[in-house]
Amino acid sequence: MPIYYENPNISEHIKEHPIEVFIPSSPWVRYFARMIDMYFGSMLIAITWVRLSPNTYNKILGDNSNEYVAGVILCIIWLLIESMMISTLGTTFGKWIFSSKVISIDGGRLKFSKALLRSFSMCFNGLGLMIPVVSLFTLSNSFKQIKNQNYGGFTKWDIQTKSAVITTRLKPIKVALLLTFCIVSLAGYNYHYDNQSKIMNENNEAVEQLDEIWTKLDDEGTLLTNWENELANKYKSIAELAQKLEYWGSSGNETEYNNNIDNYNRTVNDYNVEESLYETRRLKYVSDTDSYNKKYDELMGTTE
Repeated sequence: MPIYYENPNISEHIKEHPIEVFIPSSPWVRYFARMIDMYFGSMLIAITWVRLSPNTYNKILGDNSNEYVAGVILCIIWLLIESMMISTLGTTFGKWIFSSKVISIDGGRLKFSKALLRSFSMCFNGLGLMIPVVSLFTLSNSFKQIKNQNYGGFTKWDIQTKSAVITTRLKPIKVALLLTFCIVSLAGYNYHYDNQSKIMNENNEAVEQLDEIWTKLDDEGTLLTNWENELANKYKSIAELAQKLEYWGSSGNETEYNNNIDNYNRTVNDYNVEESLYETRRLKYVSDTDSYNKKYDELMGTTE
């Protein structure tokens, strides 16, 4: 029997129940309870996050993020939640499923600071910071500590925070609840994954559409620039012809004046029509550019 069952303070804590209903919390019970908490806790955090703030979720945990970094971020958030649960409820969902709870060796609940220390110490000493090769070693070492009577069922994080894990016999109703929760959670995960894939596909399509619009706007901008230069040259030619007409009129050269006045009026009229067409097209270009910029900002806000 683990040493902590012989501790008088913990014995006082569980005196309300017959001592025989308590069994040593095996390493496998603790491991699977931990995995349930880590897996489903992280998944629920991710689903909640993407619903509340999809922009920041995609920026930090989107498809372009490093999987290990994303896992660490979710793990840290969960450890904070776990610490609050242990300090207030004495258990988590995974531990509750396996009828386990964490208590202080004085028989009460852990303070939040100790619960937080316990959770992060577990992440370091038990999960090895989730580094694949390291975690195999730390998990194996923790398994041996729990089985070793010299440790009395304690792990390093139990000893550091002066806490203990007590477990009652597993109840069938909780097993049924676990299976139900697993099915619902997996369905929720699939929905979340499908929804994220849909969002990413829509964003990719929007990016392609924006690229096409930008190409057209770029071509249109080049055309307008060339058109503006042509209008400037035509205006310069009209101004030169106007000066000549003024000179011919003032010098009494009626022949040259009469031969060119009709051409001048026709050229000015054509210029005014073309300038009007240019201005109409330029205003449409400005409007299309503003619309493109708004769509671009919206898309960047979504993908970020």
